[in-house]
Amino acid sequence: MGQQKSFFFSKWEVYQKEHPPTPKTSSSKNKPPKIYDCSTCSLAKKCHSPEMSRFGAGKKRILIVGLCPGRVEDRYGIPFVGPSGTDLRKMLSYSGIDLDKDCWRTNIVHCYPGADKKGKDKDPTDHQIKCCRAKLEQDILETNPELVICLGTPAIISVLQPQHLKKLRVSQLHGKVIPSQKYNCWVGCSYHPAFFRYRKQKKDKYPDDGIILGLDLANILSYLGEPIPRPLTSEGNKCVTDVEEVLEHLKHFSRSKKSVSYDYETTTLYPWEEGADILTMSITDKVSSAVFIPLRLKDLDGKQIFSASEQEIILTAWKEFLRSEAPKVVQNVNMEEMWNRFFFGLRMCNYIWDTMITANVINNVNGTTGLEFQAYGLTGHEYKGMVDIEHLTTEELQKVCDYNCWDSRYTLMSYYDQKSNLDFDKGLKAFNDCYTEGSKVLLNLRERGNKIDIEVLDELESKYLSEQKIILQKMKLIPGVKKYEEESGSEFNPDSATVQLQKILYEGYKIEKKRKTATEKGSTDQAALEEIAQETTNEEVKQLINSLLRYRKTCSLTERVANYRNVMDKEGYVHPSYNQNTAVTYRSSANDPNIQNIFKRDEELQVFRKAIVPSPGHLFLEVDYSGMETRVIGMHSRDRELIRQIQNDIDLHSKWGARVLMKTLAAMTKQDRYRGKNSFNFPSFYGSIATSVARSFPEIPKEHVIKTQKEFWEEYREVKEWQNRVIHDYLKKGYVRALFGWKRIGPLSINQLYNNIIQGDAFLILLDSLIRVDEELPKKRLKTVVTTEVHDSLDFDAVPEEIEEVVRLVSQIMCSCRHDWQEGVPLAVEWEIGRNWYSMHPLKVSKLGIFIEVNGEKVTLDNFVNAKE
Repeated sequence: MGQQKSFFFSKWEVYQKEHPPTPKTSSSKNKPPKIYDCSTCSLAKKCHSPEMSRFGAGKKRILIVGLCPGRVEDRYGIPFVGPSGTDLRKMLSYSGIDLDKDCWRTNIVHCYPGADKKGKDKDPTDHQIKCCRAKLEQDILETNPELVICLGTPAIISVLQPQHLKKLRVSQLHGKVIPSQKYNCWVGCSYHPAFFRYRKQKKDKYPDDGIILGLDLANILSYLGEPIPRPLTSEGNKCVTDVEEVLEHLKHFSRSKKSVSYDYETTTLYPWEEGADILTMSITDKVSSAVFIPLRLKDLDGKQIFSASEQEIILTAWKEFLRSEAPKVVQNVNMEEMWNRFFFGLRMCNYIWDTMITANVINNVNGTTGLEFQAYGLTGHEYKGMVDIEHLTTEELQKVCDYNCWDSRYTLMSYYDQKSNLDFDKGLKAFNDCYTEGSKVLLNLRERGNKIDIEVLDELESKYLSEQKIILQKMKLIPGVKKYEEESGSEFNPDSATVQLQKILYEGYKIEKKRKTATEKGSTDQAALEEIAQETTNEEVKQLINSLLRYRKTCSLTERVANYRNVMDKEGYVHPSYNQNTAVTYRSSANDPNIQNIFKRDEELQVFRKAIVPSPGHLFLEVDYSGMETRVIGMHSRDRELIRQIQNDIDLHSKWGARVLMKTLAAMTKQDRYRGKNSFNFPSFYGSIATSVARSFPEIPKEHVIKTQKEFWEEYREVKEWQNRVIHDYLKKGYVRALFGWKRIGPLSINQLYNNIIQGDAFLILLDSLIRVDEELPKKRLKTVVTTEVHDSLDFDAVPEEIEEVVRLVSQIMCSCRHDWQEGVPLAVEWEIGRNWYSMHPLKVSKLGIFIEVNGEKVTLDNFVNAKE
């Protein structure tokens, strides 16, 4: 990275002089501003050691910041001398740090908040934290630390004081170190030791993984002595307004052998929306500078910077860059590449890296993949709030230039940082390459989209909106609702009825509060309402609740209809975004719309799936991996008995469901099998103890469930041995490693230890198959394409004449053995076919050909294709 001038200062006093606080103004009601100091906080009057001072010699200039004193600290007047302090001292000693000699220690609240009615230490309130803010500031300024270690989310927020990253949590930041420009020091983040002490009390749910604190501290302490990186400045951000100069820059980037990052600023989120346009673009192949092209912006006089003909010339040159072999890096390929495909009608060549995807590969925690978070972690720079991205045309040109250039420069900076991280972990690097390859195919699915039958949407919307009106009219006639409207002067609104329902049910009808909210008010969620309706003898209450629940159900469908309409293109297709940066298991997720979750368990609302249809003249074809998670458990554990049963097509879920339910196999129903699978088999495989499993079978003697699980583990003892190995490795390393090379970082529950890597690897087998299927279909000159991916299944827009060849080709690809760890564990698939995603029928493959089961009868493929719906 090149040298740059810094406008940041090392002393907070200087910063304060140049950035005086904005004077607080009184409201329209002339209320005085709130005061946050000891005068408005009563804690000092109630504790034994008020306004506790920081403690320690601080020889290595390390300041440790916790939440507040506990009762032991209050007794002795010294921070971190209780149980949490004992744990902290031990973990620091592993890295050669003496808590007393090398560190100072303090809290964000200096007085003990007291105990609750159960005798448990209370956490301070937000008001109390604000009242102690000045004391924390004083501790930092007086010690002038080289490293601040924040323990817990409140401490992290109090020290870093982020302006735009409002939802920072310790789960995102533990083990990480942020450069603080405000205090000119490093700020390390981890959990408070009390967090792990709490987990030790729940041994059936959590492993004893307090070593994670030690691992976090070891990484944090490694930053001692390292220089503080400075944020990017405006220097290097070049706004180019001459068309010839733009062309020269684009020619350079097209020929670049170095990695090039670029970024668009657009008028809309989706390129198929009306009025969609690219406003600006930035591009760079070095972190020290970037080129900004204000494509559609105007100058101060309101004149277009580039004429219409110049804009076309620039866009033609930009297309040449996208076609070039220059290695391309982006932040969120799902966004940039969709604009390339829809706006330019082409795909960028030599795309090598998505910093959003790789951020998730390195640290699979929600909320850590955005460029704002990445830039903040690298330099402490928050810049995302500097412009209103929805109204860029009204912003100052230099501001837009800086914003857009920083996007591309920080993307490139993040790329180099991520690349160096992966160089230390070859398994993770190989997984990142595979996962990045998968992003290209998921983009193909998004580009193709899913055809929507608008007439079905209209019909469903009309039906359920009509029912909503009738339900609302009936609810307003219920005496309790009428009384509420008369006394409150407010109209009953079932769309936002939480407070209204609480008043009607718990104050009006005097219903007992069996379920409560966090504020001790009566709950109005579905579980609470169903319980009340089942137990109450008041017919008015029953009528109200049943009507409201029905109203909510109809709304879930009409809201889904509205969502699909909002994101539909002019041709009647929706283009779901398949995201790879949200699920901690590396499963994909989908949004706009969420096509992976369409009322699959609700028999009534499943009818919405009728609106998802193939292209005219085509059929819907779906392939689903059979028993995938059980097979992946076999791959992980190498349990010989489990693998033998898989090889022999033994139905484990019916087998163990029958045993636990004390039934014969012949007597097992579909629902019984479902219970065996989801209430016994998988809970056992994922670490639930017998007494916990027994709670799912209240009608069965607990002793029988315990005995059955004991038999289960006798049969699959090598799975149990695998579980023990997973825990052993986790307690040593602080993470679990999956077969595909990715890692799930702790702290984790026992269930997560096993479930996450199984679920993730199961999806990645599908993704690997999807990559090959999407490549092979066009190679065979087939016009059938994959349109949808739902975790363990793929859906096709199928040409009828190609179905038999597609079924055989895809089955072969999906069931092939691709990795050594798959050896001996066969994969199996099941097929369905239909004219929409609702009316699907089993499709069977045999040596004699393909047939379809329709209403219990076998139908040939030709007859099915030619039959009327």
